[in-house]
Amino acid sequence: MKYYSFAEIKESLPKTKNKGDSLWIQYVVRKVSFPVTYIFVNLGFSAWLVSVLSIFVAFLSCFLFCFNYEWARWIAVILMHIWMIFDCVDGNIARVMKTQGPMGEFIDAQSGYVISAFCYFGLGMSAYYTSSLFIENRTVFIIIGAISSIANILARLIHQKFTVCM
Repeated sequence: MKYYSFAEIKESLPKTKNKGDSLWIQYVVRKVSFPVTYIFVNLGFSAWLVSVLSIFVAFLSCFLFCFNYEWARWIAVILMHIWMIFDCVDGNIARVMKTQGPMGEFIDAQSGYVISAFCYFGLGMSAYYTSSLFIENRTVFIIIGAISSIANILARLIHQKFTVCM
């Protein structure tokens, strides 16, 4: 097994890759992803394995938002951040190991689709349990979350179809 240095991992990130990301991703998540990548890649983790792991983390995070327990919401928030880190780590591993490819890109996208499909619904459930707004029927938060999740997935499907067709 080849050993990868911290410098190799950082250098594998193209300068343009981070430009369109939010400030949180650029200055916190991406920075944290480098040491995590260093550990994972040198333990023998593949980008594919980290992507699959991130799918489970994403689903668990969204699922935990649906419970009326403060500890579940805190764990969900922490897992959401871990998912963001893993979303960077799998790409870092693929680049440094030079194992990038269409199937890797496909499996990497699945965790983003899990977040898109379930995150807003989970947040709507969380708002239902925790809201103190003067709304008579708090079920509206669940409905808004569900509509938001559907709209997010629909927009992604339309974009994918456009990309394939054009």
